[in-house]
Amino acid sequence: IAVDIRNLNPTQKDAARTKIDSLYRQIRTGQATFDDLVRKSVDDPSYTGGDFGYLVRNDPRTVNILGQAFIDSVFTLKQNEVSGVLPSNVAYYIAQITDKRPPKLLTLDDPILPGAKITVRDRITQYLMAQTQQKAFADAANTLIASLRKKADIQLFEANLNW
Repeated sequence: IAVDIRNLNPTQKDAARTKIDSLYRQIRTGQATFDDLVRKSVDDPSYTGGDFGYLVRNDPRTVNILGQAFIDSVFTLKQNEVSGVLPSNVAYYIAQITDKRPPKLLTLDDPILPGAKITVRDRITQYLMAQTQQKAFADAANTLIASLRKKADIQLFEANLNW
């Protein structure tokens, strides 16, 4: 369950915090379950709920977006445990861990994330292809620039440069 705080002024952030605190209070007092609030989020635009997907502990991109404190808090939760209010860089969250996977070394044909279709082999292939394309583009650009420089009539007027 999340209440977005991106691009909000301090007053709006306070209102967002009040909203998430209210949702957590409903869970804590038994007025609603976590799943009830996730279902209600479809009709309530003030917050969102649903499956966040798998969170990778040391993924620099995720840490940059959500913040290390948020990641550390989520990884202390037990399976099926509902968190308190967790602030991140982009939202206030209430999280429930539905699945935990132990760390393991992946083989080439393992999916990158559980349930994903992209395998380690696919990701390596994509990376190598992008690297090859980038080198080909740089080579073509350098060849074109060198060709244009040979044809160009370039004159430097040192007196006009102010460095």
